[in-house]
Amino acid sequence: MCATVIIRVAPDGGRCISDGGGVLAETFDTHAGPAWGLDSAIFRVLAEALPVPVVVYDAVGSIQVANEQADSLLVRAVEGGPARVVAFDGSDLWDVLPAVLENHGPSMQYTGRFRLASGKSGDVTFAVIPSWDRRGSLTSAIVMALSMPEESSDTLGSTRSSARDPREAIDAEVRMLAETLHADIAYVAEIASERPARARTWSYFKDGVFEAPLEWRTAGTPGGTVIPRSIVCYPSGVRERFSDDTWLAEQDVEAFAAVSVGDPDGRKLAVLAVLWRKPLSDPTVVRAVLTVAATRMSPWLWHLRSQRQLLESEERYSSIFQHAHLPMIVVDPASSQIVEANTAACHFYGYPYHELTTMSVFQIDTMQPEPLHAEIQRALDGSRDYFQFKHRTARGAVKDVEVYAGPITVGGRRMLYEIIHDVSERRRAEDELEHYRQNLEKLVEQRTADLMRMNAELQQVTRARDFFFANMSHELRTPLYTIIGLTDLLLGGYVEEPEERDKQLQMMNEAGRGLLELVSDVLDISQLQTGQVECEAEEFDVVELAESTLFSMRHMAEDKGLGVEFHCAERPVHIVSDRFKIQQILMNLLSNAVKYTDGGTIAVDVARRDDGIAVTVADTGRGIASDEIPHIFEEFRQMSRGDSGTHAGTGLGLALSRRLADVIGATLSVRSTPGEGSRFTLFLPVERRVPVEEQVAEDA
Repeated sequence: MCATVIIRVAPDGGRCISDGGGVLAETFDTHAGPAWGLDSAIFRVLAEALPVPVVVYDAVGSIQVANEQADSLLVRAVEGGPARVVAFDGSDLWDVLPAVLENHGPSMQYTGRFRLASGKSGDVTFAVIPSWDRRGSLTSAIVMALSMPEESSDTLGSTRSSARDPREAIDAEVRMLAETLHADIAYVAEIASERPARARTWSYFKDGVFEAPLEWRTAGTPGGTVIPRSIVCYPSGVRERFSDDTWLAEQDVEAFAAVSVGDPDGRKLAVLAVLWRKPLSDPTVVRAVLTVAATRMSPWLWHLRSQRQLLESEERYSSIFQHAHLPMIVVDPASSQIVEANTAACHFYGYPYHELTTMSVFQIDTMQPEPLHAEIQRALDGSRDYFQFKHRTARGAVKDVEVYAGPITVGGRRMLYEIIHDVSERRRAEDELEHYRQNLEKLVEQRTADLMRMNAELQQVTRARDFFFANMSHELRTPLYTIIGLTDLLLGGYVEEPEERDKQLQMMNEAGRGLLELVSDVLDISQLQTGQVECEAEEFDVVELAESTLFSMRHMAEDKGLGVEFHCAERPVHIVSDRFKIQQILMNLLSNAVKYTDGGTIAVDVARRDDGIAVTVADTGRGIASDEIPHIFEEFRQMSRGDSGTHAGTGLGLALSRRLADVIGATLSVRSTPGEGSRFTLFLPVERRVPVEEQVAEDA
């Protein structure tokens, strides 16, 4: 191991140490003792910056400073004793120095055979800078190894340096800076390339303890001035200079010094800063120490950032791999084993992860091993990256797949990645298209049959509509014939008795009302089909509405000898909906209930549920056949009630009721048993009524 270290002796006896590129440190006067005490941490900073082993002895021969490079020289002469620099014959270097130093000179070089930490020995050339007192006694010495055996470069010193945790090293450096420069605060803040306007501390040492990381905007702060200028120092008045920086005021900072730390390419990684609550007396020393510390800290910070970027890259690609919708696997080409698979691959093949990653690609590919191995080699050498295979799933299904493959390095091993695209459906469609092309005549026949079937369905719909209109014609003519016939009798004077005349007038009135009801239903259905009817919501008591509707139909039920019942668990029950449409639905349901009930009772029940109000109309009438219930709400169908085969008119009442329920957001359902009766339930969702003041606030 060789290095170049220049020692210049000043006329006044002082020295400066340089690595050939610039001054690293000014040492002490020859006879006056060190300007900085040898136990000072400043020497630790400077010693660690030198590229050669450095050992500093105090007046009694104790080693006060030993840089990492010096580990290759330090051995234990006595088991359990301190590590020392020991000559080949077992003598201590400190004991040898007084004898080899001639005339108490300012510096000298000394070559001898010394033991090494590796267990070997070799010739070492030292540069020695001694310090003498007035009586000529050796009080301290700086010893630097200028040359050593080559094999010593791979000893403990280099091992410790490479194994040292960068975060611990940065924390130690920051602590040492604060203690060396008697600073109140020291920190290293990262300069993020993607966020140059913000900084975040890697290490933050304040008042003797490490604090939690800080993050702040660099604009308007002294740390921000370092980024373009590399090094700054404000010996005093830093708070007044940066009055917008509230953090400086909170910490009562008076002086600030900082240097930027760069990466191997010259890009700035971080800001290394120290702060004092008192003015700074010697800025020159501070600048020198910060420059040395920044040089030492650069590889650690670069290592941390590279490590973090690598971790982020691995996490990013791992996330892409795991969360990709397409199946992806990684194959070891040497053993053909699937060593990694994402979630989509596990779903596609139907194997759990721990099972799929122990399988061979030969177990999922239907191709013979020899040609498949040849395809793997083509993907591995990059001559092909697109393949078409048939893969077998856990259930035995064979899938047509397109595979995009290529080489990838994982853990230093050359692997093969595969992205699988299931094209089974596409291939099936292509095969079907080819089949259609080859069997065009058969396809035309099939389409013709489809058209004929659709035509038959259309004719069936047309017949149903024609039947409806024919039935409508009958329904319209019947009351009209009744009205005209009775009118002719009255006008011809054939009815003289008052009772008979009143009876015929009553029949005319009922026929007219029935006709009006029928026409109204047809018009309502027409409006609902065209979307012209809207919900006109208002708040009302649904219990009062149901009870009054039942009361208006009571005389019809009593005329047939039917009982009428009304049930409700609470009242009032307020809702926001269309009052008129709900009343129309209930009147239709009650009218049908009376019409198709020959004995028993008609009952109306209002009940509150968790999500709305249910109004049920129940009767003990003939009931509805189970095969007709699915069609009960269709416009153009007639329903028969019970075993009697009696038709339910035109079917418009229930169809209209269902349409009205849809308009107001309600539902209408039915349960019926032939011979026992039917239950129609109108379910009304409850709408929240917005208070006036809340509505005004929302409108504002």
